[in-house]
Amino acid sequence: MSYKDETLWKYLENKIKLNDSKLPGHLHIEHSYLAGIEHICNYGIKRSLTIRDNFPMYTLHDETHICNVLRIMANLLGRKIQQLSRDEAAMLILSACCHDIGMSYSDAEKASILNDSYRLNKYLEENCDEYVRVYAGGKDKPDLADDIVQNYLRSVHHERVKELLYEIDWPEVLEGKVDREDLIRVCQSHGRNVSALDELDALPTLDLRFCAILLRLADILDFDT
Repeated sequence: MSYKDETLWKYLENKIKLNDSKLPGHLHIEHSYLAGIEHICNYGIKRSLTIRDNFPMYTLHDETHICNVLRIMANLLGRKIQQLSRDEAAMLILSACCHDIGMSYSDAEKASILNDSYRLNKYLEENCDEYVRVYAGGKDKPDLADDIVQNYLRSVHHERVKELLYEIDWPEVLEGKVDREDLIRVCQSHGRNVSALDELDALPTLDLRFCAILLRLADILDFDT
């Protein structure tokens, strides 16, 4: 199973081929565009391989989840998929591959998050039941059970998308078409209150809010036992 076998990827390839046939002089540019999308997708998939290390009981978040999200997106679109612009198809693919990268943690990254007292205290203050548990018996320092650690790490995963996507080089060919900051905004929106969708706008070739809605729906619809 690969994201390149999914309907949205094949649609993007065909969309690019169609552009190539109309503008043969832009053949190299269009192929570079696709290679740029692939570069970012591969980064997201590589990060996803370690998610199960910290979330063993969650829905599998490796390429299986990514492909499921892409398939659900395509099913929700139905025949309307033909109305997607090239950049919208690319954004949907990229968001499927990258929206959960914040759930992947190296040992050093996990230690850094757990030692971030401001972030941890903010989380505990917003989750009173867990606050009571970690300070039960008058403890001076929070005693974090495994389930609370998982809940805390998951609670910040959408925020971490930004710092992780700035770790990679952004393909120059995508600038002004599918920008890094726009992908970050779409990915982060799936972990925020639904009102965050109101902050996303429609660009000339890319409706960010529409992409974010599809990501949110497809992600929540992929559950297993």
